[in-house]
Amino acid sequence: MEQQPSVEEEQGGERALVAPVAWDLADARLLTNRELSWLDFNERVLDEAFDERNPLIERVRFLAIAANNLDEFFMVRVSSLRQKLRAGVATRTPDGLNAREELAAIAARHRRMLGELVRAEELLLPQLRAEHVGIVDWQELDQQTRDQLSARFLETIFPVLTPLAVDPAHPFPFLSNLSFNLAVELRDPEDARLRFARVKVPTQLLSRFVQLPDRVEAVPLEQVVAAHLSLLFPGMEIVGCHAFRVTRGADLELEEDETEDLVEEIEDALLERRFRSVVSLVVSLDMPAHLRELLSTELEAEEVIETPGLLGLAELSELPALEDGSIRPDLRFAQWTPRTPRRLRTVDGAPVDLFAVLQRGAAR
Repeated sequence: MEQQPSVEEEQGGERALVAPVAWDLADARLLTNRELSWLDFNERVLDEAFDERNPLIERVRFLAIAANNLDEFFMVRVSSLRQKLRAGVATRTPDGLNAREELAAIAARHRRMLGELVRAEELLLPQLRAEHVGIVDWQELDQQTRDQLSARFLETIFPVLTPLAVDPAHPFPFLSNLSFNLAVELRDPEDARLRFARVKVPTQLLSRFVQLPDRVEAVPLEQVVAAHLSLLFPGMEIVGCHAFRVTRGADLELEEDETEDLVEEIEDALLERRFRSVVSLVVSLDMPAHLRELLSTELEAEEVIETPGLLGLAELSELPALEDGSIRPDLRFAQWTPRTPRRLRTVDGAPVDLFAVLQRGAAR
């Protein structure tokens, strides 16, 4: 039991002592949940994207960082909590919450943060466009630029695409963690039946954004792929194309006390992680309900999130304007050149005694 010191309080012009308050340090109400505290931190990161005192490119970078942080949070922390819930673990955290209560609190905060991410996207991306360093839609390009990108598609993108049809003879393919995909609906002219195919957008091999010729602006890679689906499915009618993204659990569970080779244990855990359950399935807002249901069922997704605008905001960091530090320095933080304090500089090549410098400073 901790006792708060007595304090003085002004009453009727006179100061009087107030009785000390007893604090029970074991009281869970005095503690903040670790997972919710982390969400507090990420909200502060996202706040930097809204802060107009920050340069525009840096604000977009903060948006990408916050989105990436949220991905990792779901891959590790939320995945771990859901495993505890499935295993029936009833242990409570020091602040008094069990896994179910933590997940409920996280879900409420997550919905709010998703809304803030979309709001930041809608605020910042038009500003990048106005500065001619942002994202351009395929539909806005003139024919000459489309032809140039089509030539680049055939040279660098088409060879690494692996479209897969799904039917009774071809089961639903495995989708890796953080994979970006296109759900494509096709119609065969011979029997007029609808078919489903999945095209993995190769964001792990290529940049998420395709830079336009002689410009800093870029087109999302998935739009370039979608514009050339007829080359992937010759003779088929393209009925619809919708983007979706998969997030799997990625926490490592190591039995350090029971393993003889820790390196081998880590290697096995990393391989197993590829096949963890789907923590969240993020789909474009225009995806039809029957496609959402198909993906959710086949992937056994624990949560389906519909979002407008761009999927995978963490990959905004791959925009040319953010990757190349020489582009638009006026939209970035001023370059800072570090300097060594005079007292810590070497004298005639002799090293400085850091502790002696600290002692002299403390003695002042």
